[in-house]
Amino acid sequence: MSKKELAYVKTQGSRPRVMQVISDLPVGGVERLMLDVLPRLLDRYDIQVCCIRARGALAPEFERAGIPVAVKYFRSRWDPLGLYSLASYIRQQRIDIVHTQMYTSNVSGVVAARLARVPAVVSEVHVDHWSGWRQRWMDEALDRFRDRMVVVSKTVRDGYVKATRMDPQKCMVIYNGIDLGQFTKPIAKAKAKARRRWGIKDEEKAVGMIARLVPHKDHTCLIRAAKLVLEKLPQTKFFAVGKEEVSGLLNQLQGQVAELGLEGKFIFTGLVSEEEKLQLLAAWDLFVLPSRREGFGIVLVEAMACGLPVVATPVGGVPEVIADGETGFLFPIGDHKALAEAVFKILTNPELASAMSRASLKRAKLFSIENTVRQTDQLYRELLAEKEK
Repeated sequence: MSKKELAYVKTQGSRPRVMQVISDLPVGGVERLMLDVLPRLLDRYDIQVCCIRARGALAPEFERAGIPVAVKYFRSRWDPLGLYSLASYIRQQRIDIVHTQMYTSNVSGVVAARLARVPAVVSEVHVDHWSGWRQRWMDEALDRFRDRMVVVSKTVRDGYVKATRMDPQKCMVIYNGIDLGQFTKPIAKAKAKARRRWGIKDEEKAVGMIARLVPHKDHTCLIRAAKLVLEKLPQTKFFAVGKEEVSGLLNQLQGQVAELGLEGKFIFTGLVSEEEKLQLLAAWDLFVLPSRREGFGIVLVEAMACGLPVVATPVGGVPEVIADGETGFLFPIGDHKALAEAVFKILTNPELASAMSRASLKRAKLFSIENTVRQTDQLYRELLAEKEK
């Protein structure tokens, strides 16, 4: 390291300073994961978050957890004033490790960190999907300026390495984790309350999906499968939980429900609170995720931690989460008939459903937040040790 870089390294006994850079902090899966992980590292690191677009709805929760949140606004990924402002702020804060999250920040944050001569830079990606060749090219071009790339599954790693020609040794898989205790504690009282609230009768089965209302989550596949299931099991209700993020999509999906005669049987709840989400997971008999692409599928782990069998497409890291035939079933992308068959098989076979429930609870333990924290800590320690050589 140069003398300027060595100036960053802390004296023995002090805590290294880490800055995570992200566009903003909305109520999303990545942001929730950060909120779970970062406070658990505060006994080992001084940690702060810097947003480059806006604070976001979760910013106050980070601050209540002891994680300062700053904003250094960028008009674009290569905004020179933004790069100068962020680089200056990084140097002012004497940051040892910059950890960027997702594509936009992985560009702006990496460049600013290197301008600030930060000793260690790590980026994180949650999907191996780019919106165009420019994104892929920029990721490939900036690879030389990163010390590590964190990916959320082996599938994402393989796709990312192939597309960007990154050195596989720089790519580290850290699975997303959850606080298992938060999900394994729902009891019969919570189940009964949720079923009453959402109009699920004692004799009815309930199938649910939690996902943003965007095209690649493929709610249409579940709607079509629901039609087939209800022809054989009319005492079944389907739920789609999530916020509309593409204008007009909800109306389109509701039109499909009406066209198939599923009113009252297929319910869109909209965005729900964390407490309501837990209640719904406790109330359902089966969880479905028909996505056309996923990086990892953390919601599957949440469902499994509640003891739900899961049925999903084999995209991204999903096959690393679901043990096909043990915790649930995998089905081909867009194949609503295969989805209906899997749902019907589980709902009509109590012994199979019970066995899958037990297997889900067991497998969910592989994806604990403690494992994610431990691996993140290990990564930071390795980076600091390498820079001190």
